[in-house]
Amino acid sequence: MKNKIKLSSRVGLRITSGFTLIELLVSISIIAALVVLIIPNMMGARERSVDAQKRNDLKSMKDALRMYYNDNQAYPTIVEGANFEINNLSGLTGYLPAISQIGYTYYYSVGDSGDSFTLWTVLETEKSVNNINSQLSCGSTMAEDVGGSMAYAVCAK
Repeated sequence: MKNKIKLSSRVGLRITSGFTLIELLVSISIIAALVVLIIPNMMGARERSVDAQKRNDLKSMKDALRMYYNDNQAYPTIVEGANFEINNLSGLTGYLPAISQIGYTYYYSVGDSGDSFTLWTVLETEKSVNNINSQLSCGSTMAEDVGGSMAYAVCAK
């Protein structure tokens, strides 16, 4: 910003200040460049945080299921007639009290002998090798059927 002194015929000396056109254009271009860099990084942040929450929930449920197994020598079964959602498990509330308040859909299947399980959910943003590897390590085809490459699975065998 430059101060300019102008000679006015009526008032005498007058000081005017302001930005030049070049200064304004440079400022606007810097702001535009920052917006171009920041906005794409901000888009999808909510979805990525939801995916992180879902992964953490799966780990918590896996730990609760293992504690249940240690006490009962079998994993819990699905309530009869219910779908494969984790909320329909009988007896897991003592190990994971907040299970009834889970806001997302998680799927659960127990092995035929009752000594293995698979938990999975469909992520919102990430189609990644980690998702496919999680399904392969669990040997789960149910997760693939539900979410394909968007499904993330944890298991105990």
